[in-house]
Amino acid sequence: MLRLGIRFGLTGLVLAALSLAPASAAPRATSFTLANGLQLVVLPDHRLPVVTHVVYYRAGSADDPPDRTGLAHFLEHLMFKGTKRYPTGQYDLIVNRFGGTNNAYTSTDKTYYYEQILKAGLPTIMDLDADRMAGLDFAPAEAEHELGVILEERRSYDNDPDSVLAQHVNVSLYGHGVYAHPVLGEWAQTKALTLPAAMAFHAKFYAPNSAIVIVAGDVEPDAVHELAEAAYGKLPARPLMVPRAWTTATGPCTETRVEDTHPRVTRDRVSLYFPTPGTLTMGVRTAAALQLLADILQSEANSPFWQDLVVQKRLADTLTSAHDMRLASGEFSISLEAADGVAAGRLEQALHQTLQQLRRTGIAAPALAEAKRRWLATDVLASDDQLGTATHYGEWLSTGRTLTDIEGEPATIDAVTLPEVNAVLQNFLVSRCAVTALLTRPAISPAALTQPAPVARSKAGLR
Repeated sequence: MLRLGIRFGLTGLVLAALSLAPASAAPRATSFTLANGLQLVVLPDHRLPVVTHVVYYRAGSADDPPDRTGLAHFLEHLMFKGTKRYPTGQYDLIVNRFGGTNNAYTSTDKTYYYEQILKAGLPTIMDLDADRMAGLDFAPAEAEHELGVILEERRSYDNDPDSVLAQHVNVSLYGHGVYAHPVLGEWAQTKALTLPAAMAFHAKFYAPNSAIVIVAGDVEPDAVHELAEAAYGKLPARPLMVPRAWTTATGPCTETRVEDTHPRVTRDRVSLYFPTPGTLTMGVRTAAALQLLADILQSEANSPFWQDLVVQKRLADTLTSAHDMRLASGEFSISLEAADGVAAGRLEQALHQTLQQLRRTGIAAPALAEAKRRWLATDVLASDDQLGTATHYGEWLSTGRTLTDIEGEPATIDAVTLPEVNAVLQNFLVSRCAVTALLTRPAISPAALTQPAPVARSKAGLR
């Protein structure tokens, strides 16, 4: 369930409603495993005659060959180009016919495709996605065109200061490992990608025993199971590289510093990144404690960072914190945007001082209790989003978690203790293991300050 921001007043209304609800709900999902290894998860939601169909492949940019980074993302684009049974252009027309939308994305550990349609279109959509899983067939010119689209994406990435800084942080966190290169690939390698290389990647990783299919909406589990058997069940399993050899790698604990300067930056920004284990080795209870800690640290009411750096010292205007996990490793981040006139160096020093003070004093019990209440309210509201719910299941399942983990998440969050939250604070938020990242404005020369200001122009007619 996507973690949506909620105002405290709305949170209070949700919590009041929850006080009238049962303490726990029955599991929502029904899971099937086909003979070829494909995992099917069904999430009934009968409010509207709408269905969300999601396919996760356990293959992403971490599986790119070392000399062909960007290949997983290239294949994602090509998956929309056609098959023998559904030629180029038919996919979007079919989704359109059923009033639907579709999209996809590639991440480090997985690639994801979805369609939201009227329920009448589910058999066709399942057949279409099974056909894409079996193989692709289209003119080579389509691949050349799509590579041009991807190179434009890469140019936009290179022109975005936040993306460039994030890439430098990844290199600092992950060295030259599989998480270090961007999902879009290194420029020279992406430019040289070919259709045969993409088809080889498809043959290697796009198999039913590498896939998770999630269907949420106005459906019944047994009926969806029959449709999946008819569409996906006929596809043969393939030998897969499981477990991946690289998933056991861990990064060293070293303190590093990254600084970028860009003219489009209006205020200096300072971030701290701390390496954490991935889902393969981190238990759900520890992950829940880190999730609650991130929520506390960005809370306007309870965050020591917010109270010290934003309210009292007025060194920053915004603050965010998050814990992101991949299969092999993760990262905990704290990011601030400096207030007007505050330089990054001053904010950086104050941020480290506040962190050391927090490590001495620890998190307070009321802050943890409020974070749990906020999490529960957010979870209930997010469950109203059919695509978000299906995606939440897919994200967990594709990174090694189970249905029991997912549907036990509220109980796990509720069971986290204050000593556990303070333990992850002590164990992971360690300055000697942090990557400190600064994004700053270029220095202005004295000569530039004496130049006349440009004449303001009307915005009329501008798009």
